[in-house]
Amino acid sequence: MRDSLQRKIINEKNCYFLLIFFSLIVSFFYTVDQRAISAALILSKKINYSDVQNVLNLGYNNSWTLTYQILKILINLGVNLKLLNFIILAISLFVSVLGIYLISEALSKNIIFSLFISCFLILGNVILGNINFGNLDYPVLIASEHTNGMISQAISLLVFGLIARNKLNLAISVSILALAFHVVIGVWLLSILSLSIVFFKNKIFFVNFFIKKNIIRIIITLIIVVFSFVSFKFNQVKIPFDENNLLYDLYMKHWDLHRNTLLEINFIYIFFSIILLIIISISLKKRDYKNNNFFFKIIILQILTSFALYILFKLFPNIFTGILLKIMPSRFFLTHSVFGVAIIFSLLFFNFKKIFLNKNIYLFLIIILLIHPAFNYNKYIKLFKKLSTNHILINKVDDSHFWRKVKNTDIGNGVILTSLEICTKTIQKGYKPILFCIESIDDIAYINKLVVPIHDILKIIYNIDFKNPPEKNHGGIWYNDSYRKVFEKRSSIEWASISTKYNIKALILPVDWKINAEINFFGNKYNYYTF
Repeated sequence: MRDSLQRKIINEKNCYFLLIFFSLIVSFFYTVDQRAISAALILSKKINYSDVQNVLNLGYNNSWTLTYQILKILINLGVNLKLLNFIILAISLFVSVLGIYLISEALSKNIIFSLFISCFLILGNVILGNINFGNLDYPVLIASEHTNGMISQAISLLVFGLIARNKLNLAISVSILALAFHVVIGVWLLSILSLSIVFFKNKIFFVNFFIKKNIIRIIITLIIVVFSFVSFKFNQVKIPFDENNLLYDLYMKHWDLHRNTLLEINFIYIFFSIILLIIISISLKKRDYKNNNFFFKIIILQILTSFALYILFKLFPNIFTGILLKIMPSRFFLTHSVFGVAIIFSLLFFNFKKIFLNKNIYLFLIIILLIHPAFNYNKYIKLFKKLSTNHILINKVDDSHFWRKVKNTDIGNGVILTSLEICTKTIQKGYKPILFCIESIDDIAYINKLVVPIHDILKIIYNIDFKNPPEKNHGGIWYNDSYRKVFEKRSSIEWASISTKYNIKALILPVDWKINAEINFFGNKYNYYTF
């Protein structure tokens, strides 16, 4: 009775509006410069790379994702970059929170609780980053600068949310579209859906699949994916380097973060997954969840198949080679990290509500609010300290005048070398091409031919031994101190030689670094050096 009253007061459209509003508010306060915008600026030729063989230029031009293509169009239409950064995050957050809401509403049968738990989980993961089962070899990315990973995880949440609401045909369409955003995740989602439909003989699917509107939707989605791929192939830039399997193997062994067995098996994550399996298995037998049986079964299949891949990779890594290794076999087990929490809380809430005759919804919400701080009080103390110093989420230091000077400075057909934390800013705020971003060299894992030029840059500019990186298996260099001394010890003559070889016209480095080059101008945080 109360739920039917809730539906009259808070109908589905109002819920969606509230979730959109929530996503917009969070995005407004949590600003992130998306890497996909840097890629789109380069692909749209707004950033001038006269040397098409530049590794950054080659990496983006050989990466297929609809995200880059859409952003390229919007940038060519003149849409403001700050607005684009905001829109990307807001859409991704909305897709994520909507997916969790759909799952929770289907299981808890309560709109208010579903709104609460979906916003609570998303906000918790944005601010604290750990209201989930945990990370594996690949992290949970709810709000991140890593656009492709963030969007693919958001799409996964939405697909399972649609399945929970028995919108299977729509889930299939979204999964097909996922191919264009992140082909690996798209293939995984379609594989799980196909296996589930075959094994569990879902009647809803077979009844509705051949409805005209569903067929039209799938055809349109397929056309979008095919057009996106053809467009990518047509604009792809040929890589002029040869493959080097020796260097590639060294990268995979000493550099790669997501495809090695150095990270130990996450037994805590496995424990939570087992708890989820137990709770779902119990719920399968209850009449209250007769309409959710297919969803439960597909979650069980998702957990068991992804766990099998995860544990096989950890115990027998040598059987994963070539494409099987490139796709990160352990990443699929991460799929339920966030919505697994929502499932557990939603099922517990439904049973709690039945026991206490619908009278203690707010008590249950208070319990949930107190559980996380009780086990993570150190994180909350740090959070309050940040709030008190007014430094949370956004950087208060205004360096806009510096980036205006960078943007207005002519470097001809050259490039700029930066410290690792401002690669994106140099492209998006300074509108200048950079030589390379040492923070992430993950493209090597997908594009073998890039290992040769990247190896040479690391050796010549950063004085890094490819066999013995200063930071093991980070997928790049994460800390400036790993190469700062190399830069500071380099003479002006050596800098001149390097700048000639790589056509480097300027350096942008932190103000406290002592570099043997002429400071052209400076900002609050960085100096601009010229040769």
